[in-house]
Amino acid sequence: MCADGVKARNRTSSYCKQVTPGDRSVYKYFVVALCACLCPLIVSADTPKALDSVAKIDDLLSVVKNTGAKVILVNIWGITCSPCKAEMPVLTQAAERFKENPGVAFLGLCIPEEGDAKEKIQTAAAEIVKQRQVSYRNLVWSGSGDALLEKFKIDGTPYTVLLSAEGKQLAEVKIPLEPSQALEAIKKSINAALAEKR
Repeated sequence: MCADGVKARNRTSSYCKQVTPGDRSVYKYFVVALCACLCPLIVSADTPKALDSVAKIDDLLSVVKNTGAKVILVNIWGITCSPCKAEMPVLTQAAERFKENPGVAFLGLCIPEEGDAKEKIQTAAAEIVKQRQVSYRNLVWSGSGDALLEKFKIDGTPYTVLLSAEGKQLAEVKIPLEPSQALEAIKKSINAALAEKR
Protein backbone atom coordinates (compact mmCIF):
# COMPACT_ATOMS: atom_id res chain seq x y z
CA MET A 1 0.00 0.00 0.00
CA CYS A 2 1.03 3.60 -0.50
CA ALA A 3 2.61 5.47 2.36
CA ASP A 4 0.71 8.35 3.92
CA GLY A 5 1.68 11.87 3.00
CA VAL A 6 1.27 14.52 0.36
CA LYS A 7 3.38 12.81 -2.28
CA ALA A 8 1.51 9.55 -1.90
CA ARG A 9 -1.88 11.26 -2.13
CA ASN A 10 -0.81 13.08 -5.29
CA ARG A 11 0.05 9.86 -7.13
CA THR A 12 -2.38 8.31 -9.55
CA SER A 13 -4.56 5.48 -8.33
CA SER A 14 -2.63 2.98 -10.49
CA TYR A 15 0.47 3.61 -8.42
CA CYS A 16 -1.35 3.65 -5.07
CA LYS A 17 -3.55 0.59 -5.38
CA GLN A 18 -3.10 -2.23 -2.93
CA VAL A 19 -1.17 -5.26 -4.17
CA THR A 20 -3.56 -8.13 -4.82
CA PRO A 21 -2.75 -11.83 -4.32
CA GLY A 22 -2.57 -12.20 -8.11
CA ASP A 23 -0.01 -9.42 -8.29
CA ARG A 24 2.03 -11.10 -5.59
CA SER A 25 2.35 -14.21 -7.73
CA VAL A 26 3.72 -12.08 -10.55
CA TYR A 27 6.29 -10.60 -8.20
CA LYS A 28 7.18 -14.09 -6.97
CA TYR A 29 7.90 -15.26 -10.50
CA PHE A 30 9.89 -12.10 -11.12
CA VAL A 31 12.08 -12.76 -8.07
CA VAL A 32 12.61 -16.39 -9.12
CA ALA A 33 13.59 -15.29 -12.63
CA LEU A 34 15.95 -12.67 -11.24
CA CYS A 35 17.68 -15.23 -9.02
CA ALA A 36 18.01 -17.61 -11.95
CA CYS A 37 19.85 -14.89 -13.86
CA LEU A 38 22.07 -13.63 -11.05
CA CYS A 39 22.99 -16.81 -9.16
CA PRO A 40 25.22 -18.23 -11.95
CA LEU A 41 27.05 -14.90 -12.03
CA ILE A 42 27.62 -15.01 -8.28
CA VAL A 43 28.92 -18.59 -8.46
CA SER A 44 31.14 -17.84 -11.46
CA ALA A 45 32.78 -14.99 -9.57
CA ASP A 46 34.14 -17.55 -7.07
CA THR A 47 34.85 -20.30 -9.59
CA PRO A 48 38.01 -19.73 -11.65
CA LYS A 49 37.92 -20.34 -15.37
CA ALA A 50 39.60 -23.59 -16.40
CA LEU A 51 43.09 -23.09 -17.78
CA ASP A 52 43.84 -23.45 -21.48
CA SER A 53 45.73 -26.55 -22.51
CA VAL A 54 48.48 -27.32 -25.01
CA ALA A 55 49.18 -30.77 -26.43
CA LYS A 56 52.18 -30.17 -28.69
CA ILE A 57 55.60 -28.66 -28.16
CA ASP A 58 55.06 -26.45 -31.22
CA ASP A 59 51.88 -25.06 -29.65
CA LEU A 60 53.72 -24.33 -26.41
CA LEU A 61 56.56 -22.61 -28.27
CA SER A 62 53.99 -20.57 -30.18
CA VAL A 63 52.64 -19.28 -26.85
CA VAL A 64 56.21 -18.52 -25.78
CA LYS A 65 56.88 -16.57 -28.98
CA ASN A 66 53.61 -14.66 -28.76
CA THR A 67 54.63 -13.14 -25.43
CA GLY A 68 56.84 -10.82 -27.47
CA ALA A 69 59.60 -11.13 -24.87
CA LYS A 70 63.27 -11.95 -25.36
CA VAL A 71 63.52 -14.05 -22.20
CA ILE A 72 60.60 -16.20 -21.08
CA LEU A 73 60.62 -17.95 -17.72
CA VAL A 74 58.66 -21.21 -17.89
CA ASN A 75 57.79 -22.83 -14.59
CA ILE A 76 56.68 -26.46 -14.90
CA TRP A 77 54.68 -27.72 -11.95
CA GLY A 78 52.36 -30.48 -10.79
CA ILE A 79 48.97 -30.50 -9.06
CA THR A 80 50.13 -32.56 -6.07
CA CYS A 81 53.65 -31.07 -5.90
CA SER A 82 53.95 -29.14 -2.63
CA PRO A 83 57.32 -27.51 -3.49
CA CYS A 84 55.77 -26.33 -6.77
CA LYS A 85 52.96 -24.55 -4.97
CA ALA A 86 55.33 -23.20 -2.31
CA GLU A 87 57.46 -21.32 -4.85
CA MET A 88 54.51 -19.78 -6.74
CA PRO A 89 54.34 -16.65 -4.54
CA VAL A 90 58.04 -15.98 -5.15
CA LEU A 91 57.60 -16.44 -8.88
CA THR A 92 54.68 -14.02 -8.76
CA GLN A 93 56.86 -11.49 -6.91
CA ALA A 94 59.51 -11.88 -9.58
CA ALA A 95 56.93 -11.47 -12.33
CA GLU A 96 55.78 -8.24 -10.69
CA ARG A 97 59.38 -6.98 -10.56
CA PHE A 98 59.76 -7.52 -14.30
CA LYS A 99 56.25 -6.57 -15.45
CA GLU A 100 57.43 -3.19 -16.79
CA ASN A 101 60.15 -4.89 -18.84
CA PRO A 102 58.76 -5.98 -22.23
CA GLY A 103 61.78 -8.19 -22.73
CA VAL A 104 60.72 -10.57 -19.94
CA ALA A 105 57.66 -12.80 -19.61
CA PHE A 106 56.54 -15.51 -17.20
CA LEU A 107 54.57 -18.64 -18.05
CA GLY A 108 53.41 -21.57 -15.93
CA LEU A 109 52.86 -25.07 -17.27
CA CYS A 110 51.00 -27.65 -15.18
CA ILE A 111 51.71 -31.27 -16.04
CA PRO A 112 49.06 -33.82 -15.00
CA GLU A 113 49.58 -37.12 -13.29
CA GLU A 114 49.00 -40.23 -15.36
CA GLY A 115 45.32 -41.08 -15.68
CA ASP A 116 43.99 -37.66 -14.72
CA ALA A 117 41.18 -36.36 -16.93
CA LYS A 118 42.05 -33.24 -18.91
CA GLU A 119 39.01 -31.24 -17.75
CA LYS A 120 39.60 -32.17 -14.12
CA ILE A 121 43.22 -31.02 -14.26
CA GLN A 122 42.34 -27.76 -16.02
CA THR A 123 39.87 -26.87 -13.28
CA ALA A 124 42.06 -28.04 -10.39
CA ALA A 125 45.07 -26.16 -11.75
CA ALA A 126 42.99 -23.01 -12.14
CA GLU A 127 41.92 -23.27 -8.50
CA ILE A 128 45.53 -23.54 -7.35
CA VAL A 129 46.53 -20.56 -9.49
CA LYS A 130 43.70 -18.54 -7.94
CA GLN A 131 44.49 -19.58 -4.36
CA ARG A 132 48.17 -18.73 -4.79
CA GLN A 133 47.27 -15.43 -6.50
CA VAL A 134 49.52 -16.19 -9.44
CA SER A 135 49.58 -13.18 -11.77
CA TYR A 136 51.20 -14.70 -14.85
CA ARG A 137 49.59 -16.96 -17.43
CA ASN A 138 49.37 -20.70 -16.79
CA LEU A 139 48.61 -23.58 -19.15
CA VAL A 140 47.96 -27.29 -18.72
CA TRP A 141 50.02 -29.80 -20.68
CA SER A 142 47.74 -32.39 -22.30
CA GLY A 143 50.23 -33.97 -24.67
CA SER A 144 52.82 -36.71 -24.45
CA GLY A 145 55.02 -36.75 -21.38
CA ASP A 146 57.86 -38.06 -23.51
CA ALA A 147 57.67 -35.03 -25.80
CA LEU A 148 57.95 -32.69 -22.84
CA LEU A 149 60.80 -34.71 -21.36
CA GLU A 150 62.67 -34.69 -24.66
CA LYS A 151 62.36 -30.93 -25.03
CA PHE A 152 63.25 -29.87 -21.49
CA LYS A 153 65.08 -32.88 -20.01
CA ILE A 154 62.86 -32.63 -16.93
CA ASP A 155 63.87 -34.82 -14.01
CA GLY A 156 60.95 -33.81 -11.78
CA THR A 157 58.86 -30.88 -10.66
CA PRO A 158 59.16 -28.05 -9.98
CA TYR A 159 61.34 -27.28 -12.98
CA THR A 160 62.03 -23.75 -14.13
CA VAL A 161 63.75 -22.83 -17.37
CA LEU A 162 64.49 -19.67 -19.34
CA LEU A 163 63.65 -19.78 -23.03
CA SER A 164 64.31 -17.42 -25.91
CA ALA A 165 61.44 -16.25 -28.12
CA GLU A 166 62.51 -18.97 -30.58
CA GLY A 167 62.14 -21.64 -27.89
CA LYS A 168 65.86 -22.13 -27.31
CA GLN A 169 66.75 -23.11 -23.76
CA LEU A 170 68.89 -20.34 -22.26
CA ALA A 171 69.32 -21.62 -18.70
CA GLU A 172 67.75 -23.74 -16.00
CA VAL A 173 66.79 -21.74 -12.92
CA LYS A 174 67.54 -23.43 -9.61
CA ILE A 175 65.17 -21.85 -7.08
CA PRO A 176 66.27 -22.05 -3.40
CA LEU A 177 63.70 -22.83 -0.72
CA GLU A 178 64.29 -19.60 1.21
CA PRO A 179 62.02 -16.91 -0.36
CA SER A 180 64.48 -14.00 -0.39
CA GLN A 181 67.21 -16.19 -1.85
CA ALA A 182 64.75 -17.59 -4.35
CA LEU A 183 63.76 -14.13 -5.57
CA GLU A 184 67.39 -13.11 -5.98
CA ALA A 185 68.21 -16.31 -7.85
CA ILE A 186 65.36 -15.72 -10.30
CA LYS A 187 66.32 -12.06 -10.86
CA LYS A 188 69.99 -12.95 -11.31
CA SER A 189 69.22 -15.67 -13.87
CA ILE A 190 66.89 -13.43 -15.88
CA ASN A 191 69.28 -10.48 -15.87
CA ALA A 192 72.13 -12.73 -17.01
CA ALA A 193 70.01 -14.05 -19.85
CA LEU A 194 68.99 -10.52 -20.85
CA ALA A 195 72.63 -9.45 -20.90
CA GLU A 196 73.47 -12.29 -23.28
CA LYS A 197 70.59 -11.31 -25.59
CA ARG A 198 71.89 -7.76 -26.04
